[in-house]
Amino acid sequence: VDSFHQIQLGTVYRGRERVDDESVLKLYKRRHLPVNYLESSFLTPKPQNVKMVQLADIFSKPEMSLMAAVMDFFLHQNIEYQSESLYYDVSKCIGLAHATFHAETRSNP
Repeated sequence: VDSFHQIQLGTVYRGRERVDDESVLKLYKRRHLPVNYLESSFLTPKPQNVKMVQLADIFSKPEMSLMAAVMDFFLHQNIEYQSESLYYDVSKCIGLAHATFHAETRSNP
C-alpha cells in the first residue's frame, strides 16, 4: 500500500508467497483503501479499530521478516492463526528485543 492508500498489485504476500492480483482484488474489491483501514484517528483512536498496519520503513524489516517466516510456517504446517494476534505478538517481541539491544549496547559499548 503506497502513501496514497493504493494497493500496489504484484507486491502483496501471505507469508513468503505472493498473492496473485486477482485474489487481492477479490478480497479488497478495489485498489484504493479507505483511510480508516490504515490509520487511527480521533474518531477511532484505539488500534483495534484499524484493520491494517503499514510497515514501510527500514526499521520495520526485522518485524516484517519475522511475521512472514512465522506465517509461512503456520501455512505450511496447516496451523490456524489470527493475523491480528500474530502481528501484535511479533510487534511486542520486536519491541522487547529492541529495548534489550539498547540496554546491552549501553552496558557494553
